[in-house]
Amino acid sequence: MPLTNDGNTPQHPREAAQLSVYRPSETTSAWRVTEPDAPGLFALISDGQGLTIPPAPETDDLTIAIFDEAIEETLGSIEVDGREGLNRWYLQNVGHMPDKEPDGPRPIIELINDVACHLMLRFYEADQDAVRAGQPQPAG
Repeated sequence: MPLTNDGNTPQHPREAAQLSVYRPSETTSAWRVTEPDAPGLFALISDGQGLTIPPAPETDDLTIAIFDEAIEETLGSIEVDGREGLNRWYLQNVGHMPDKEPDGPRPIIELINDVACHLMLRFYEADQDAVRAGQPQPAG
């Protein structure tokens, strides 16, 4: 059975397809997320120290770091304080708070996935804008 959000509910199928365990060494681990609309980018989600998958993501400090598969350096990262910080980031950057939706709070894994995907899309779009800005414009 896939990872569950509350110990009883199976993980949403979209999460299972995008969120995976990443182990760069024997002593470190993170969740790895990809976004089909941001090809070449991936996000790693770990505890506040960047060493392991957070044991209590509802309340633990989380680091979401964005990477490009072609380079080894972090493109950028955010640190949030669990569910509260994820909702705050979403409200400030997307315009609404997921936990206030009519169907109730999102499962924490889905909320983490959504924030990571929005971050990747922002980096990807900024990169595409920079590429377009450097290219000659067609004559009008």
